[in-house]
Amino acid sequence: MKCNTKNIRDTRSFNFSNLFFTEEQANAELTADGMTQPSIDGLAALTQRFATGFPLETTDAHNFIKSMPENDQSIYNTYLKKYGLA
Repeated sequence: MKCNTKNIRDTRSFNFSNLFFTEEQANAELTADGMTQPSIDGLAALTQRFATGFPLETTDAHNFIKSMPENDQSIYNTYLKKYGLA
C-alpha cells in the first residue's frame, strides 16, 4: 500500500500565533468577507463588554447578533466556525 503524504501536515511548522488575532486583523477579515461596518463595530463593542461583564452581556450579544443583517449573521457564523469558536 502506497502512503499518500500529500495531505499530511508538517506540525513542526505550525504557528499558534495564527490562532490569535488583533482586533484590526479580525476587522479586516470581516470587512473583506463583506460584513457591514456597523456590525463589525457592534461586535467589537460586545467583545469589550464581555471582558468586564460576562455573563451579563450574553443576552445583549444574542440580541445584537440577531439584529444584524442576515448576510452579516452568515459571515459571522462562518467566521466562528472557521476559527473553532462555534
